[in-house]
Amino acid sequence: MAKTELKGPVCAQIFFCDSALHDTENKKLSLIGLFNTIYAHSIPYNHPRMHVIFNLSNFEDKPSIEVKISDPDGKEIARLGGVVDINREIKGVNLNYGFLGLHIEKEGNHLVEVIVNGNVIAARELQVMDMSKKKAL
Repeated sequence: MAKTELKGPVCAQIFFCDSALHDTENKKLSLIGLFNTIYAHSIPYNHPRMHVIFNLSNFEDKPSIEVKISDPDGKEIARLGGVVDINREIKGVNLNYGFLGLHIEKEGNHLVEVIVNGNVIAARELQVMDMSKKKAL
């Protein structure tokens, strides 16, 4: 069977969670409070804390890595990132970008993009629901 060669960085998955704990002894990451939807009390809304966790492999030395969040109209509402010094001996790394006080002005599907060296390598939708418009169950 022929060996498949990957070209460029690869992001296997993207997770959203409330908190992430890094065990420095065992090099493990624990995700707490995984979610796919932000249930806002009303819009506009300041989401107190959100972590975007993703796995990156097949990267170059010191890649520039960013996480960008856009609203349903495509307007950028948040961005974090910069050059990351990653040990090349490691085949894949889990990266954690924490957003504090994420200001949300629109209900609907927001887009979270992982950008490496200026190229979007992965994206995932994050739904925001305005609970003030929903009937009580």
